[in-house]
Amino acid sequence: MGHLITSADTRTIHAAWWQEGETVTIRRWTTVQEDRLYEEILRIAGRVGDVTEVQLKAAKVPVMDIGIKEWTLLGDDGKVLPLNRKTVEALCSEDSTFISNAIWDYNRGRNPEEEATFPAGA
Repeated sequence: MGHLITSADTRTIHAAWWQEGETVTIRRWTTVQEDRLYEEILRIAGRVGDVTEVQLKAAKVPVMDIGIKEWTLLGDDGKVLPLNRKTVEALCSEDSTFISNAIWDYNRGRNPEEEATFPAGA
C-alpha cells in the first residue's frame, strides 16, 4: 500500500445472504474523509470528549457514506438501488452492520507487522 489513497484502494464484499452478483465496493478513507467521519461521530455523540468504540461502531450511516464506492444491491423491482444517503439509511440492520463492519475492518485493520508493535489488547 502506498502513501496516498487512490481510486484503486478498494475491496469488493459480498454477504452470504445476498443474491448472486450483488456486491458492495468499499474504499479506503483519505485523511480528510476520516476527519469528516470523526466530526460526524462527535456531532452524533453530542459532545466533545471520549468517544467509545461502541459509539464509533454505531455510526453506521456516516461510515457507509464515506466508505462505499459503489454497489450492485438490487431492489424489489430487480434494478440496482441508487447509492445515496436515503437508500443507505433504509438498509436493513443486517446489511448495514455487515457493510459498516467491513469498512471499519478495511480502514482500521492492522497487518501482522503493525500488530506486533501494539500492546496486547490494544
